[in-house]
Amino acid sequence: MSTGSQPLITSQFDATAQYLASVVVSLSTHTLRIQSTVSTNNFSSVYPFEKDVKVNSITWLPLGNSNQINNNNNRNNNKKFKNLDSNLDDQVIGISLDNGYFYIYSPSKNEIINKILNPNNIAISHLQYN
Repeated sequence: MSTGSQPLITSQFDATAQYLASVVVSLSTHTLRIQSTVSTNNFSSVYPFEKDVKVNSITWLPLGNSNQINNNNNRNNNKKFKNLDSNLDDQVIGISLDNGYFYIYSPSKNEIINKILNPNNIAISHLQYN
């Protein structure tokens, strides 16, 4: 995926490596891009944030029943998401912002589905799901 002259802030593949999420600076705003990495799927979406929203990091998060997630947590890391397919309905992206907010973005809906505020308004600089 080419970002041209747009500076890359952060990027991450989903667990199946079939989708790439990246955040770039475009016209002074941060923009989230989701793109399929396989030739059989032409999925692509763009979500521009408001001008004052600055993304620090992103991470893919599985949606699924708690048994599926708990079973995956008991396996080694390279098999973590074995039961999850590459369907975007089964995944969301956690987004940490420099203003203390944590957004949950749905690629299948192309919208922020939840906003969580850190009560201390401290920026979250890194996300990791285990």
